This record gives sequence, C-alpha cells and structure tokens, in this order.
Amino acid sequence: EQVALRELGAQSLQDIYDDTTELGEKRRELLNVYLNTMPMTEIEAYIPSLQYQMQDHCEAVVEDVIDTMRQKSQGGKFHAIFTTTSIPQAIVYYHLFKANAPHLNVTALFDPSLDNDNPGKVMYKENGLVEIIQDYNEKYHQNFTIPTHAKFKKDLSNRLAHKKPYINLQPEQRIDLLI
Repeated sequence: EQVALRELGAQSLQDIYDDTTELGEKRRELLNVYLNTMPMTEIEAYIPSLQYQMQDHCEAVVEDVIDTMRQKSQGGKFHAIFTTTSIPQAIVYYHLFKANAPHLNVTALFDPSLDNDNPGKVMYKENGLVEIIQDYNEKYHQNFTIPTHAKFKKDLSNRLAHKKPYINLQPEQRIDLLI
C-alpha cells in the first residue's frame, strides 16, 4: 500500500478514491495493480534496501519466523537457514532471536577474519562472534574460541547434518535456526 501511494503520488487511499477525474480513474486502476495483481517480488523492487535494516522491519521478520517456525520445520523435524546481507545484520538478527525466541536453538556462522579498515566494525564483529561462540559452548557443552573457529564450524556443520557424533540428537541438542 505504501509503495502504491508513493508511486501514485497520493497521501492516502481515500485521496485516490475521492478523485473523480480521469486521472483519478487511472490512479484507481494502477492502485488495483499494486494491491491485487503485482507480485510481491516486483513491489519489493520499489522499496529502498535501507528499509530492511530498520528495527521495526527486523522485529517483524523475527516475529514472523517465530510464529511460523513450528509449522515450517514440521514440528522441529527440519532446520532453517536465515540469510542476511551483511555480518553486522546477522549479529543484529542473532540478538533479536536470542531475546525474542529463547526456546529456539539459534546460532550464526560467518567468516571470522577481521578487516582492520574500520575499527568500529571490527570490534562489533569480533564481539558478536565471541558471544555467538560462547552461547554455542554453553548450550552444547563445547569449548570453542575464535582461534578454533574452524573446529566450531565443523562441529556446527556435523550437528546440522546429524553426522557423527550427532546422529540421534534429542530436540534440545539440535539447531533450529542457523543465521
């Protein structure tokens, strides 16, 4: 609806419906296209990517995943992979899932190398990685660190794939969501 209003130069749907001119009729036809026939993927092309980083959007995404996780995972039978466009965004989502879905086993995996060009980003990434590994260690009784990240990644991969030593895991020992 917001995309349609912006593209049609209107403040509200009522503005479009109240316009009795020929232009108003064309705007109503286009409004119908935006609201009823245009695929969401096309509508998303109109939305600035910055919107996807806004807190409200991220919280709505997390809420939707939480609300549909049981059904989409067929009662916990399957794992989910949640992708993001950046490592900082992955850390943001990790914190949101951790805060809003403590009942889900959530972890994140990304390249541990640090780019020293931006000290603020380096610290955020390193702190996020330390927290993710520490949480994993606590939940699954492991002892990984940043220097042993390759072993952490292998353990996580084996856990997801139900490979040795994780062939017959109990639900509380599985990973529900990998970011």
